[in-house]
Amino acid sequence: MEYKLIDIKDWYKRNNKLIPEIQRDLVWSSKQIVMLWDSILRGFPIGSFIILEDSDGKLQVLDGQQRINAIAQGFGTYMDNNSDSDTVLWLDICGKPQDTKQYPIMITTKSQPWGYKSNDECSKLSSNERRDALLLYFGKNYPYESIYTKSIDLYSTWPYKSKMPIPLPIILKHIDAPNENDFRDRVKADFLGSCFSVHDRIEYQWDELIKFFDSFHNLINYSIGNPTLSNASISNDSDLVLLFERITNGGTNIHRDDLAYSIIKAHFKGIGIKEKDSIVLNNISPAKLARFLLRIADSKKSESFVGDFEYQKIREYSQKKDFKACISEYYNNIKDITSLIESIFDTCNVPKFLRVEIANKSTELYMLLVYIAICKIDTLIADSKMQHFLCGLVLYLKWFCNNLSIAVNVIKKHIDNNFSYNGFKIALSEILGLNILTPFITPNQFKNMFVIEAGESWIHRQHNYPELWNKVKEKRELLIFFQREYIKNTFGSYNPLNSKLWDDNRPWDYDHIIPQNWFGNYSTINKYARFNKYWMNNIGNLAAIPFERNRSKRDNGDWGYYEKTGLLEKSAINSLKTINPEYFNKDIDPQNNSGKKYSMAQRFAELTFHRCCLIYSDCYDNLFESLSLCEQDLTQLAKERKKVFEQLNKALGDLGEKSGYYYVTQDESRELAIDTNWSWNMRWMSCGIIVKGDYYVALTCFLDYDAKPEPQLVFEIGIRRHPEEIAITKTNILPELSNYTKYIDNNWWYIERDINNKKEIIIDDKINENIIKEMMELKAHVEKNVN
Repeated sequence: MEYKLIDIKDWYKRNNKLIPEIQRDLVWSSKQIVMLWDSILRGFPIGSFIILEDSDGKLQVLDGQQRINAIAQGFGTYMDNNSDSDTVLWLDICGKPQDTKQYPIMITTKSQPWGYKSNDECSKLSSNERRDALLLYFGKNYPYESIYTKSIDLYSTWPYKSKMPIPLPIILKHIDAPNENDFRDRVKADFLGSCFSVHDRIEYQWDELIKFFDSFHNLINYSIGNPTLSNASISNDSDLVLLFERITNGGTNIHRDDLAYSIIKAHFKGIGIKEKDSIVLNNISPAKLARFLLRIADSKKSESFVGDFEYQKIREYSQKKDFKACISEYYNNIKDITSLIESIFDTCNVPKFLRVEIANKSTELYMLLVYIAICKIDTLIADSKMQHFLCGLVLYLKWFCNNLSIAVNVIKKHIDNNFSYNGFKIALSEILGLNILTPFITPNQFKNMFVIEAGESWIHRQHNYPELWNKVKEKRELLIFFQREYIKNTFGSYNPLNSKLWDDNRPWDYDHIIPQNWFGNYSTINKYARFNKYWMNNIGNLAAIPFERNRSKRDNGDWGYYEKTGLLEKSAINSLKTINPEYFNKDIDPQNNSGKKYSMAQRFAELTFHRCCLIYSDCYDNLFESLSLCEQDLTQLAKERKKVFEQLNKALGDLGEKSGYYYVTQDESRELAIDTNWSWNMRWMSCGIIVKGDYYVALTCFLDYDAKPEPQLVFEIGIRRHPEEIAITKTNILPELSNYTKYIDNNWWYIERDINNKKEIIIDDKINENIIKEMMELKAHVEKNVN
């Protein structure tokens, strides 16, 4: 069976709604669309379409949907609603294509309204070219940032790199013209009468169009082979899925989510209905959500979420009536489920970019939200306070948890039995004990975590919260949340889920407020080189601003823009204006009136740290504060350990010893003093006394949640490094002691023994006096052998 290309336009209009549910969404890039049309105009074959004829005689595309839609864009069927067009294809009648293209086909899109270059790669324009294009289209007063706030009407733009562009749909309407002159005149009349503004802005040499007449006229005879399968040859849905899997191997690479979704849609009727997908698409890829729902349905009676469904398991579960009914129920409520998740994010005004990052890059977290929404939808809809809490929980886990799969399973286990703040917080306590979550601190603690002293040595000894600081100082998502109002007002039309529209085009750049080139080189000759570089990339010196704005500022401080947009406080701008690159790497600060030696590098660092503190404080106040833990939120294991340590601390105090509690940081680099209930949940903790020579006699306890048959406390006792030291820096001069293991290269212990029997620690619910006695003997051992 053969279809002429000209007939495909009418076929598409009649049958575009009959593309089978098994087919995936549009995935072709601008480059692929342009190259397809170049091939068609050159008379190259573009492969066949596999058509399925159902029992009613209706035709459906089984293979070739992407090409069908690319062809339809050329004919302009997508332009039926004019201003809603996502793309416009053009022919530059005076253009000279580069590379291997023969025809100067170009494309404009909502995210690239200025078009691309005419080479094979459809390369993006530079920032200066984009600005010049907007100046050409709309005049010098047009705010170029507004292209990200509201969509540009593509009838007002054209490919900036073209000379005489004509919309391809207008040309294709007249390929049946009898001769080249008639072809030229008909296209010209149609174009001049269209709503495109370009014909009023460019002087066209219409005879240039004549050279394309033969190529377009030949499309009348351009044909495509179309194998047509009758319904009888596809005996069941499995045959259809199998055929689809095989034919897609030869086309554009298909993501495993898309292939799984195709199989799901084939086996679970009703899934993949476009009305449902359009609801979902504003939040998450419909393919990802479908896979989540299968896992959730199979996890209802399980303590943790089951693993991902492979293709065979999808087929197998499609035969289970109860399972299919469960999936059907989820999809019947999909609008309410996704609306509730959006409402959760709305409580904190979370930018769309961050929501999509969770949905598509931290998928376990989003699945947890879907699970909670399904199970507790009636409760949560009326509880805005719990919604706000969940928003803070999800974002904190996204930014500060090292293993989300484990974390969401711990949360599921606890909230299945106790859906309350306490249930969530006990789950948080256990996650901390598993050593996969960085504990937060208050904004005041954050502000006072260190005193800045310019110089390289400071970088290695600067603070008490290394894990939290190292994550915060470079976590650009914190910055995006901090700028949420600006992001909303400046990039309101940006939806990173719409890959067809936006390609890989994020509309903002991360601008260095103090430009990078102000810091000079980073050679060892410059005494502040590493120190400056350390602070240069801190989020306190970054701002997300339009790509074009960032590229246009070059090495200048764009203080006017920052003040106008409110991205910086007036006082901060005044201080930053006094930063002078001439003094940046010297022991000089002309603004210093204190009489003390003070460098401009240090003042810059302090200004940057101040803004970093503002970012952290904003996130804490709006997201994290509600996650604070109370005594009742500790796990049972953490409560037991706390009771032991409190008794030990009191007993040592009664002997006149100054003792304290310390926990080991998540990266196990150092110990910190207990300051919040978050700290009591950390995996490793110790209680002991500092002894002569900076030795530490300690009882250490480990929360072993993986122990069988039940979690337990594991104890060690001995002499170890001083809690405030990063590592052991002296040779172990302590002599061996009976019953203890002596270490030479250990980063923690000098001598140590394991305690395997809990009765060695607790007798009749009280601390064993022998432990107190042993610690005092260890203290005496240090004092005797250390000068």
